[in-house]
Amino acid sequence: MSKVENFQTLERAFQLHGAGRLAEASSIYRAILERHPEHPSALHYLGVTEAAAGKFAEAKSLMAQSLRTQPRNLSFIENYAALLVQTGDCDTALAVCESGLVLNPAHGPLLYAKAVALLRLNRLPESIAQFDRVLSVQPNNIVALNERGSALARMSRFDEALMSVGKALALNPQYAEAHFNAALCRLIRGDLARGLEEYEWRLEIAAAKPHRRNFRQSRWTGKEDITGKTVLLHAEQGFGDTIQFCRYAPLVAARGAHVILEVQQPLRSLMEAAFAGVTIIARGDPLPDFDMHCPLLSLPLVFGTRLDTIPSSIPYLHAPSPRTVDRTNGRIRIGLVWSGSATNIDGRNRSIGLEALLPVLDLNATFVSLQRDVPPEDAKVMRAHSALLHVGDELSDFSDTAGQIANLDLLISIDTSVAHLAGAMGVPVWILLPFVADWRWFLDREDSLWYPTARLFRQGESRRWAGVIARVAAALRGFIESNDRQANHLKPYD
Repeated sequence: MSKVENFQTLERAFQLHGAGRLAEASSIYRAILERHPEHPSALHYLGVTEAAAGKFAEAKSLMAQSLRTQPRNLSFIENYAALLVQTGDCDTALAVCESGLVLNPAHGPLLYAKAVALLRLNRLPESIAQFDRVLSVQPNNIVALNERGSALARMSRFDEALMSVGKALALNPQYAEAHFNAALCRLIRGDLARGLEEYEWRLEIAAAKPHRRNFRQSRWTGKEDITGKTVLLHAEQGFGDTIQFCRYAPLVAARGAHVILEVQQPLRSLMEAAFAGVTIIARGDPLPDFDMHCPLLSLPLVFGTRLDTIPSSIPYLHAPSPRTVDRTNGRIRIGLVWSGSATNIDGRNRSIGLEALLPVLDLNATFVSLQRDVPPEDAKVMRAHSALLHVGDELSDFSDTAGQIANLDLLISIDTSVAHLAGAMGVPVWILLPFVADWRWFLDREDSLWYPTARLFRQGESRRWAGVIARVAAALRGFIESNDRQANHLKPYD
């Protein structure tokens, strides 16, 4: 292939790429690489198409290879840095950004990628300063204004966060991500009136659109009479969200409707045992006929929920088949969950290594691990503590989890679905929270308005878990001593 032919072929690939015909463009890039394995543009843009197809490891390898050929190509550096941030490899992203900013200190996309990488690494003051640099170059960058608001919110600077996202909304009133961030700032401070209204924008953000449900039936807003109607309530986020907001299903039924509750498959049997008169189906099952629908997390808005009207009657979930356990050793049983979903974007912020819990594990109790996925380093700690009984591998769905929780005296958990389940079952649960937690825990509270048996242990401004664990260990000593006194008091005299 001559240079002219090669150029024309590459131009054709770019045209197809620009038109969104990525598979065809990818085929041309591959054909070029068969003849010229080190062709920098073919390597790089094949990497771009691989990333679009979700093949991130291949994409990173191809982009890195192209940069070894053209290390000063700012377009290559920009795309590679963005991919590294997208896939969570933020330390590498920072190094890549710096290599490009040496070439052009005012390169807006690299300044932005660096700011987001710092945000993902929880280096929040540096991240805010970096977003300010982005805005000095691109003052109307609404994405940077919004992400700057996210960083400020994670520092508990909510007024400033609202100002930042407000500037983005002034530039684009339909910018869903900024509305969503504004909602989170209002909700966490207990402003449910404005927060829940703005929270509806969650359905419009880019990350939610691929999962949004589009029904021909109209959406129920709470204003329509549903007497005699069939209303579909559908889960939309994680397991914990479904567990928290399924409590509204009986309230919908009380309006005279027949309720269909669609939940994730692992929750199906648990929900079937909980709500008499409600039809439970699993996501992916054929939908029965219905007249109206409502996303589950829109129900607080539908019912005009305020801090003093949160429906908090418990238990509203229970174990279909509680496990029978051996309690002959007389020790109380304490469940543990220390790590959330590996796919959760906030996983770094909400997980604790088991080794950090050693001050708790040394106390006189039987500890039960309900952790589903145990990293190798945690498995090693687990094997060294005979008082820690691991049942996570036995949990096939949430009915199994509920069966284990029913035999606990207390669950200690980070913010995860198991904590929500314990709260919904009315089991005492201590929830370990990061410095700025999810909005549903509000601010500065040690109790939960959603779960009366919950106690909240929050990080301080240091954002370290050590202080949280120390407070939990001290409280747990008191909890164990109190239970021991009660047990001794109830024993018959010899």
